[in-house]
Amino acid sequence: MAIRLKDIDLKATLPRIADSLPLFVVRSPSFEDRQHAIDQFRKTLDLGRLQRVDVKESIHFVGDRGEIQYYRPSGGLWAMNHVASSAYEDERRPWKVVPKEHPEDPEYPELTLEPDQQRGLSENALSLFRKAELTPEQSYFAGVDLEQVAQLDEKGTEVGRFAGEATIKFLYRTKATQCDGPGAKTYAFANPGESEPQFTGFFHCWREIQDARELRMVRTEEALERGVARDRELDVYQMKGYRFRLTEVDLVYHTMPPFCHQEYVFPTLHVVGSAISPEAPLESFEFTRYYNAADPSSYIEAGLCALYLNCRP
Repeated sequence: MAIRLKDIDLKATLPRIADSLPLFVVRSPSFEDRQHAIDQFRKTLDLGRLQRVDVKESIHFVGDRGEIQYYRPSGGLWAMNHVASSAYEDERRPWKVVPKEHPEDPEYPELTLEPDQQRGLSENALSLFRKAELTPEQSYFAGVDLEQVAQLDEKGTEVGRFAGEATIKFLYRTKATQCDGPGAKTYAFANPGESEPQFTGFFHCWREIQDARELRMVRTEEALERGVARDRELDVYQMKGYRFRLTEVDLVYHTMPPFCHQEYVFPTLHVVGSAISPEAPLESFEFTRYYNAADPSSYIEAGLCALYLNCRP
């Protein structure tokens, strides 16, 4: 029997969905559109001479020091200097850090960059992305994350924590609604360097918005119930006696990975929850889902057709 909302322990505050929302028609930039950015990445990362290799869904540029990949389905880019880490003995990087207490692990605080260093990294990354013409109006600076490097003793107990590579993050939103998923990210990766931070890699995926179509929406509860009722994986666990708890439900625009074709960026419910085993607590697990927030009939009314509009993306 399909799961119903009444069968779930709902701990999240449900977002309000307007009577109508826009769906965005998007375009994937061509290789010619991305040639300038590829040249900028090659120079910035000091990759030297690169050999072009064409595969089914990508164009790779490969060299002795690193590579750049262009994704045909999305116009996305990934670039990396593979020898950048050779200047260090291990994963630790000598950043100037400030400990910040982590609510889930107060014994080991999270390491963050000092404000001046964070500001400098964000400004340098933004300047480079502007030169590469990769700063759509929907993007915004979302912070700098440091890789957390743990030192363990012979028993596996953590005895120290250090900062690793930095990730400078730019995310996306349309007006007041967040865009989510792997197709709405622009990242720069960096090491401290001897005199100034050095970029070690880049990732960019965002399909350009060309148009918008109005969608008739349904109530949040109706959209959520339809989503969980069609979730075949959760249905299997329900038959095994698992209980479900939802802790987060957010309205977002869903974007797909760079290797996927996507013509429409559409509203979804981003759901985070737990599946709780009745007999073996260690087999309980957390899960994340994206459920379509619009009824399939709304897409028919708007003259829109795509497989991912009618099922869980």
